[in-house]
Amino acid sequence: MGIIDNLLPMISEISLGEPQVTHFIADFLAWIFGFIGNYGWTVVIFTIVLKLVLSPLDIWQKHVMHKNNRAMERMKPKIAKLQVQYANNKEMFQQQQMKLYKQEGYSMLGACLPTILTLVLFFIIFAGFNSMATYMVQKNYYDIAVTYEETYAEHAELNDKNVVINEEEAVQEAEKAVLELYQSNEDQFQWLWVRNVFVSDNWSAPVPSYSDFTSSGLSGLRVPKNWVGEDSRDYDRYTRVLREHEDYQGWNGYIILPILTILITLGSQLLMKQPQAPGVDSDLNSGKAPGGNMMKFLMPAMMGFFALFYSAAFTIYLLVSQLVSLLTSLVFNAVMKRKDKKEEEFRLTHTFK
Repeated sequence: MGIIDNLLPMISEISLGEPQVTHFIADFLAWIFGFIGNYGWTVVIFTIVLKLVLSPLDIWQKHVMHKNNRAMERMKPKIAKLQVQYANNKEMFQQQQMKLYKQEGYSMLGACLPTILTLVLFFIIFAGFNSMATYMVQKNYYDIAVTYEETYAEHAELNDKNVVINEEEAVQEAEKAVLELYQSNEDQFQWLWVRNVFVSDNWSAPVPSYSDFTSSGLSGLRVPKNWVGEDSRDYDRYTRVLREHEDYQGWNGYIILPILTILITLGSQLLMKQPQAPGVDSDLNSGKAPGGNMMKFLMPAMMGFFALFYSAAFTIYLLVSQLVSLLTSLVFNAVMKRKDKKEEEFRLTHTFK
């Protein structure tokens, strides 16, 4: 019976309706989905909850960066003098520079540790979303395959040689049942303009081809071929009615999520003043280390890459996460600006008394 034979070890699990996922992030997403009923909004809620839980780390990161920026502003003229004074003695310059860092409270570790933690967290969540996307499309396909096979068997009529004599009618009924099943679950996968959140918000079709379904490439869904079939015959049979249906033609999205992700990430980077520690090869006039401007555009480019080629569900996470970070930065900068102004007024008042 085609895929039924291939999936016998999984039938008991799937028929119970209990998803078996292999990543704790995917488990948490599945739990939230049980309350929300839509995967797009599930990701939105998950991201907001995650940002709230990690807000102490985010605030600490911003505080450390702000403190280092203030320290760097104070150190600029001193470091410039050290560079002139020890122009011919690089080792002595570095020793004096480290001493100055310590005196002014500039934290080298604090400047990079939050970024490292953020990147580690990013890839953990990325793996969780990949696991969730793979499992959900795999389970959806399994339900489609079982529905097709059961409906086909129910309507097939056999002659005395066990040959189906109404093949076309049985196929039509099976495809009709598949279409009804998919349409009944459609609200779970749609989110605003995106028709399937487990497919990229780009030119990809909302119902993936066999190659996209099994590919481990950029837009691939990474379903093992030994699970779905080493060739596309079964997959094409079960999904043909969906891939050829007029409602599922065209692009899955309009590349809106990737564009918004790039813009919001760029805005966050511009608001985030990265502390640059000028050294021997620094630009003394600006106090900025070489490549500082390039780094501001590297993160938006990287986020845009992930947003364009990976599942829309992961892109929703990126977008909401960057939006919350942008709002947090605006509030933090406003608060620190007032705090710095009061401290400066206090310093001037007590200095000239």
